Amino acid sequence: MKKKIRIKFPDGRLEGPMSLDQLESHIKGDSTGVLAQLFPAGDWLDLELLLNQLSSPEEVPEEFGHEEFAYTIGTQETVKPPIRGLEEEEIEPTKVIDARSFLEEEIEVTKEIILPGAEKEEKKIAEEVEPEEEFEKIDLEMATGQFNIQEMLPDLDAQADSSFEEMERELTREVAEKEKPAEEIKEEVVVEVTPPPKRITKKIIIRAIAASFIIIYFLLELLEPGPTSPEGIKIVPLKIRFPVTFEFKDEKKSKEALTKGIKLYQKSNYMARLSAAKEFRLSLQHDFQDNPALGNLILTYSELLLNSANPKKEGNILFRLILIAKSKSLTDINVVIGTALFYFYNRKYFTALNVMENYLRVGRPSLKLLSTYLEILVKTGELTKAKKVYDKIKDIEYRPIESYYAISRFLNSDEQFTKGKKEIVRGLKNFKNSVPLYLEYCKYLIRDSQFKELEKVLIRINTLSAGQSPFYYSKYLEYLGTLAAVKKEDKKAVKYFRKALQLYDSDELRSKLAALNMGGDSAVGSLVIESKIKQHMKLAQEEMKNKNWNEAFNYAIEASDLNEKYIPAQLLLAEIQVNRGFYESALNTLLKLRKEYPTNMTVNYTLIMANITSYRLDAAKRELVTLASTPLSNTAEYFSLLARYYLASDNIVLALKNLVKALDLDPLNDEDFFLLGEQYLKYRKYQRS
Repeated sequence: MKKKIRIKFPDGRLEGPMSLDQLESHIKGDSTGVLAQLFPAGDWLDLELLLNQLSSPEEVPEEFGHEEFAYTIGTQETVKPPIRGLEEEEIEPTKVIDARSFLEEEIEVTKEIILPGAEKEEKKIAEEVEPEEEFEKIDLEMATGQFNIQEMLPDLDAQADSSFEEMERELTREVAEKEKPAEEIKEEVVVEVTPPPKRITKKIIIRAIAASFIIIYFLLELLEPGPTSPEGIKIVPLKIRFPVTFEFKDEKKSKEALTKGIKLYQKSNYMARLSAAKEFRLSLQHDFQDNPALGNLILTYSELLLNSANPKKEGNILFRLILIAKSKSLTDINVVIGTALFYFYNRKYFTALNVMENYLRVGRPSLKLLSTYLEILVKTGELTKAKKVYDKIKDIEYRPIESYYAISRFLNSDEQFTKGKKEIVRGLKNFKNSVPLYLEYCKYLIRDSQFKELEKVLIRINTLSAGQSPFYYSKYLEYLGTLAAVKKEDKKAVKYFRKALQLYDSDELRSKLAALNMGGDSAVGSLVIESKIKQHMKLAQEEMKNKNWNEAFNYAIEASDLNEKYIPAQLLLAEIQVNRGFYESALNTLLKLRKEYPTNMTVNYTLIMANITSYRLDAAKRELVTLASTPLSNTAEYFSLLARYYLASDNIVLALKNLVKALDLDPLNDEDFFLLGEQYLKYRKYQRS
């Protein structure tokens, strides 16, 4: 029987079984570190060593000639989860439910920890927590009243008013302490290194050498970047990997990895949760079947998704995990929160809302879930429901970190900015090392033009290395650029903004960068204008939702007139113009914007769609041909535009072909899915539709 082998790459990836003739197509480049196994039960050896053994005249017994394993593809009862074909699985439409009955009732907040599967480990975890990190390791879902109210917050309003002053004094103290050691050592060295030359003793020589090393150490410290420079921060991006199971199941190691992951997750910082994700993945690799680590992994990956170097590509891997856990979407609270956050970060806000409300119909909420629910309600404009959730959680003594910025954003949407700021300060009193809370606080400082305080907070964020998170680091750079612009250091501001854009693309940030490059208004004036633009845009979107097109049009015009290069405002105006049939005006708006941002895919997409909608197919074709010679031609948006162009041109074959390509690149595009299903129905392809 023909011999077959399996190979294992240094990153843990397995391939095979395969014949020796097929091996060359699987190994490309250097084979160093690649292991191989004689399929199915041979030892793992170095590839070169195994090939040498196989080339010898000694024969391998026939027991190694079993047939290839046939893996059963499934989403519930399989040890080895499917890797291919998941995108083809039919997804039942999420039912939209009325959450009013839930909001009218008294919420019974679960007192279990957010990550299930560790009930038996609670006491053990509590004993192993280090004293100095005790605050960070406390379970955030516990709202049991075990903290003394009189000790922590006797008067919440008075505490919030005075808390910033305490934080400012603490920051000032830290800055002063950094300068103190160098001065003290300098004085000590002068005393010890200048003894009388005739009475040099062995003890004095040792002291002098030690002092010299100390001086060198502090000189090297002084040569490092200062506290306000970002160059010294090293970021660690998220890498989403599918948990391919190991050859042999090991329940003990799986449980150990799960417990370790839960303890890391409870530390509530980026690096700890990055490590927690690795442990949850390892747990699933040891034992996939009915493992609660699947929900934990989905939740952790979703929370950290914005830190991925390629959120769309790696998001597809996360989406496959969500499909596998679909049967738990009404029972596992971690799967629910993780799925909702995944859709939320992919701007599918109403889908995220449906996921939450379907669970709330049958399940008990946790504080973390309610905090996420509140943020989604604010984003979807469901402010009446949001107010009821806010009233139910605002007075709970001890809350998870997510609740503070969710409540703050709700208060902002209600234009209660002072209360929103106090809520963030209150969160910082409980989570002193929370980078996301400091970044949220920076927004208020910029809005209130408190730039001296902003500088101190940015020093604090730099001390925390921005959590080593790419997303937090990009926001930190953005605020550094804003501060530099206020100080009229335009070169520094441009440098920081460009570096921030490399980490996280943002139309708002691109508009700020364009304004700096063009000169004009002062930085403080630009911030005031930007605030007014956002307010007008918010009002326009509310009127659009209520179908009051004239009012929406007026607000959009006011927003766009304040800054003709502000991308979101111009796109909003063009959207309203297209909806109302003012195609010439919309095209003029978009052409002006495209001159400023020729490589911005959102601007190009909106321009070409306006041409297709108004049946200016020749103009649309010219734009598509231009895009074909750019890197944008490899994006899902480009194939989606091609499909719509061919549909408008009655070329159904090419339209369907490009729709499929677009969905391969972006399987979350519900508009493309709907369009594809609609065309299949139109041509009576009922099974495909």
